[in-house]
Amino acid sequence: VLSPGKITSITSAQNKIFFSSLNGLFIYNKDNKDFFYSDYMLENLDNKNIYIVHYDLFRDNIWILNKNYLLFKSTLSNVWTKINFYDFNITPRTIKNIGSNSNYVIIKTVNNQYIFLDPYTGLTQSNIENDIIESELISVNWSSSSRESINFNLNDYYAFDGIEIVSNNQIKKDDRILYLTCVFDQIDGRKWIGTNSG
Repeated sequence: VLSPGKITSITSAQNKIFFSSLNGLFIYNKDNKDFFYSDYMLENLDNKNIYIVHYDLFRDNIWILNKNYLLFKSTLSNVWTKINFYDFNITPRTIKNIGSNSNYVIIKTVNNQYIFLDPYTGLTQSNIENDIIESELISVNWSSSSRESINFNLNDYYAFDGIEIVSNNQIKKDDRILYLTCVFDQIDGRKWIGTNSG
């Protein structure tokens, strides 16, 4: 059984929470509270070191970013569609986050630029006017990514089960200091916190 290690991003489907890490993809099933390494989701992939995972709830597709490709597939499929980075004129390091709305999948880059993709083909949609871009960004569901700064105050919360809040971005468990890497806000108000150790 693999341990996730550092959580690089978090996203949510109806009854599942997806956690990406450099050790692969992990899933928490909200129905039976089972947490497991998802080998079946990543089969047929050579590189399972995942920087970002995004669930597109509008089309039931899962998107992932590794050092080689941006990829997506239906959650019911075993076939990944690969998108090469030269199609965007960017590198994996410049991608900060992935989100989606009813019309597009959106890539946010390190200089706060946005790349709009057709959600079915992955092709870049470049003829979008600025006022439409602004209105489309309002409705985006973003994943949580360790590549973005965390706008979250741990000191506003209480900790249980032997967890101690040390600072705004650190917790202590079993005499180990853990650093926050990302925080995902679920629609129902729950927050999922990724750390450098799970």
